[in-house]
Amino acid sequence: MNLTSPHHTLPHLTTPHFTSPHLTSPHITSLHLTSHHITSPHLTSPHLTTFHLTSPHLTTPHLTSSHFTSPHLTSPHLTTPHHTTPHLTSPHLTSPNLKSYHITSDHLTSPHLTFPHLTLPPSSQLTSPILT
Repeated sequence: MNLTSPHHTLPHLTTPHFTSPHLTSPHITSLHLTSHHITSPHLTSPHLTTFHLTSPHLTTPHLTSSHFTSPHLTSPHLTTPHHTTPHLTSPHLTSPNLKSYHITSDHLTSPHLTFPHLTLPPSSQLTSPILT
């Protein structure tokens, strides 16, 4: 399945399983995005804005976003080999198990950044010019 939309607006999106090999949208806006399983090999959005993104299992090998903004980003299992974003902003970013090979961000800002288990392999890179 390919979901492509220049302007994708979802005030309330609830789905037990959200799966897409290619999810591409220059503008994704959602007030509430709730899913038990969000899986996408390629999730690309220059502007992804959501007030509530909640998923017990959020898995994407490649997550690319120029601007990722969410007041509440919660995922018990967040796995991404390559996570690249110039701006990652969230007042509450919580993940009991975060595994990532590469996390790159020009600005990583979160008043509450909680990772009980942060796993970075020996060859991994955690890079951020400004980490607040």
